[in-house]
Amino acid sequence: MITGSLDYTPACPAYRQAGVGRDFKNRFEFFQKFHYKRRETMNIYVGNLSFDVTEENLQTAFSAFGQVSSATIVKDKYSGQPRGFGFVEMPDANEARTAIANLNGKELNGRQMNVNEARPRADRGGSGGRGGARGGDRGGRSNFGGRGRY
Repeated sequence: MITGSLDYTPACPAYRQAGVGRDFKNRFEFFQKFHYKRRETMNIYVGNLSFDVTEENLQTAFSAFGQVSSATIVKDKYSGQPRGFGFVEMPDANEARTAIANLNGKELNGRQMNVNEARPRADRGGSGGRGGARGGDRGGRSNFGGRGRY
Protein backbone atom coordinates (compact mmCIF):
# COMPACT_ATOMS: atom_id res chain seq x y z
CA MET A 1 0.00 0.00 0.00
CA ILE A 2 1.20 3.52 -0.73
CA THR A 3 1.86 5.56 2.39
CA GLY A 4 2.32 9.26 2.95
CA SER A 5 0.62 12.36 4.22
CA LEU A 6 -2.55 11.84 2.16
CA ASP A 7 -5.23 9.32 3.03
CA TYR A 8 -5.23 6.80 0.17
CA THR A 9 -8.35 4.89 1.11
CA PRO A 10 -11.31 5.07 -1.27
CA ALA A 11 -13.33 6.65 1.56
CA CYS A 12 -11.04 9.71 1.54
CA PRO A 13 -12.99 12.87 0.56
CA ALA A 14 -10.30 13.89 -1.94
CA TYR A 15 -10.63 10.46 -3.59
CA ARG A 16 -14.39 10.80 -3.82
CA GLN A 17 -14.08 14.27 -5.29
CA ALA A 18 -11.59 13.05 -7.92
CA GLY A 19 -13.79 10.05 -8.70
CA VAL A 20 -11.11 7.48 -7.87
CA GLY A 21 -12.36 3.91 -7.68
CA ARG A 22 -10.69 0.87 -6.16
CA ASP A 23 -8.35 -0.03 -9.01
CA PHE A 24 -4.63 0.65 -8.44
CA LYS A 25 -4.03 2.52 -11.68
CA ASN A 26 -6.37 5.37 -10.68
CA ARG A 27 -4.91 5.54 -7.17
CA PHE A 28 -1.40 5.71 -8.60
CA GLU A 29 -2.37 8.45 -11.03
CA PHE A 30 -4.09 10.30 -8.18
CA PHE A 31 -0.94 10.01 -6.05
CA GLN A 32 1.28 11.22 -8.89
CA LYS A 33 -0.96 14.18 -9.63
CA PHE A 34 -0.91 15.49 -6.06
CA HIS A 35 2.64 14.42 -5.19
CA TYR A 36 4.32 16.05 -8.17
CA LYS A 37 2.13 19.11 -7.97
CA ARG A 38 3.44 19.77 -4.46
CA ARG A 39 7.08 19.31 -5.52
CA GLU A 40 6.73 21.63 -8.50
CA THR A 41 7.05 24.80 -6.40
CA MET A 42 10.30 26.69 -6.73
CA ASN A 43 12.02 28.91 -4.21
CA ILE A 44 13.90 31.81 -5.82
CA TYR A 45 16.79 33.76 -4.28
CA VAL A 46 16.76 37.50 -4.98
CA GLY A 47 19.98 39.30 -4.02
CA ASN A 48 21.48 42.79 -4.20
CA LEU A 49 18.20 44.41 -3.22
CA SER A 50 17.91 48.05 -2.25
CA PHE A 51 17.07 48.55 1.42
CA ASP A 52 13.96 50.44 0.26
CA VAL A 53 12.45 47.37 -1.48
CA THR A 54 9.40 45.92 0.28
CA GLU A 55 7.88 42.45 0.08
CA GLU A 56 5.03 43.98 -1.93
CA ASN A 57 7.55 45.31 -4.50
CA LEU A 58 9.00 41.80 -4.88
CA GLN A 59 5.54 40.28 -5.16
CA THR A 60 4.57 42.76 -7.88
CA ALA A 61 7.78 42.26 -9.88
CA PHE A 62 7.45 38.46 -9.91
CA SER A 63 3.67 38.30 -10.35
CA ALA A 64 4.13 39.62 -13.90
CA PHE A 65 5.45 36.13 -14.75
CA GLY A 66 2.94 34.01 -12.82
CA GLN A 67 1.40 33.27 -9.46
CA VAL A 68 3.53 34.08 -6.39
CA SER A 69 2.97 32.05 -3.20
CA SER A 70 5.13 34.22 -0.96
CA ALA A 71 7.73 36.96 -1.06
CA THR A 72 10.02 37.49 1.91
CA ILE A 73 12.83 39.95 2.58
CA VAL A 74 15.36 38.74 5.12
CA LYS A 75 15.93 41.18 7.98
CA ASP A 76 18.57 41.46 10.67
CA LYS A 77 17.23 39.82 13.82
CA TYR A 78 18.55 42.54 16.15
CA SER A 79 18.03 45.81 14.26
CA GLY A 80 15.15 44.74 11.98
CA GLN A 81 16.87 46.35 8.98
CA PRO A 82 16.71 44.52 5.64
CA ARG A 83 19.85 42.54 4.80
CA GLY A 84 19.62 43.16 1.04
CA PHE A 85 18.26 39.81 -0.11
CA GLY A 86 15.06 37.84 -0.06
CA PHE A 87 13.16 34.83 -1.36
CA VAL A 88 10.16 34.42 -3.62
CA GLU A 89 8.21 31.18 -3.85
CA MET A 90 6.29 30.38 -7.03
CA PRO A 91 4.02 27.31 -7.32
CA ASP A 92 4.77 26.67 -11.01
CA ALA A 93 8.42 25.84 -11.78
CA ASN A 94 8.12 26.87 -15.44
CA GLU A 95 6.80 30.31 -14.51
CA ALA A 96 9.58 30.60 -11.93
CA ARG A 97 12.27 29.80 -14.53
CA THR A 98 10.77 32.43 -16.84
CA ALA A 99 10.84 34.99 -14.02
CA ILE A 100 14.48 34.14 -13.22
CA ALA A 101 15.50 34.51 -16.87
CA ASN A 102 13.71 37.84 -17.26
CA LEU A 103 14.47 39.48 -13.91
CA ASN A 104 18.12 38.51 -13.38
CA GLY A 105 20.15 41.68 -13.91
CA LYS A 106 17.12 43.99 -14.03
CA GLU A 107 16.80 47.05 -11.81
CA LEU A 108 14.39 47.30 -8.89
CA ASN A 109 14.41 50.59 -6.94
CA GLY A 110 17.74 51.63 -8.44
CA ARG A 111 19.74 48.42 -7.88
CA GLN A 112 20.45 45.57 -10.26
CA MET A 113 18.91 42.35 -8.86
CA ASN A 114 20.68 39.01 -8.72
CA VAL A 115 17.98 36.35 -9.28
CA ASN A 116 18.68 32.58 -9.06
CA GLU A 117 17.01 29.37 -8.01
CA ALA A 118 17.53 29.11 -4.26
CA ARG A 119 19.88 26.38 -3.07
CA PRO A 120 19.03 24.39 0.05
CA ARG A 121 20.73 25.66 3.19
CA ALA A 122 23.98 23.91 3.96
CA ASP A 123 24.07 22.03 7.23
CA ARG A 124 26.00 24.27 9.57
CA GLY A 125 26.79 21.56 12.08
CA GLY A 126 25.62 21.11 15.62
CA SER A 127 25.22 23.56 18.43
CA GLY A 128 28.34 25.57 17.74
CA GLY A 129 31.27 25.72 20.10
CA ARG A 130 34.91 25.21 19.33
CA GLY A 131 34.82 21.53 18.54
CA GLY A 132 37.45 19.08 19.74
CA ALA A 133 38.76 19.11 23.29
CA ARG A 134 37.69 21.89 25.57
CA GLY A 135 41.30 22.85 26.25
CA GLY A 136 43.03 23.75 29.46
CA ASP A 137 43.85 21.65 32.49
CA ARG A 138 40.71 20.70 34.38
CA GLY A 139 42.02 20.16 37.86
CA GLY A 140 44.19 17.43 39.30
CA ARG A 141 47.96 17.62 39.20
CA SER A 142 49.53 19.73 36.55
CA ASN A 143 52.12 17.99 34.46
CA PHE A 144 54.19 20.94 33.30
CA GLY A 145 57.63 19.60 34.01
CA GLY A 146 58.07 20.54 37.65
CA ARG A 147 57.78 18.29 40.67
CA GLY A 148 54.40 19.70 41.59
CA ARG A 149 53.68 21.62 44.79
CA TYR A 150 55.65 19.50 47.28
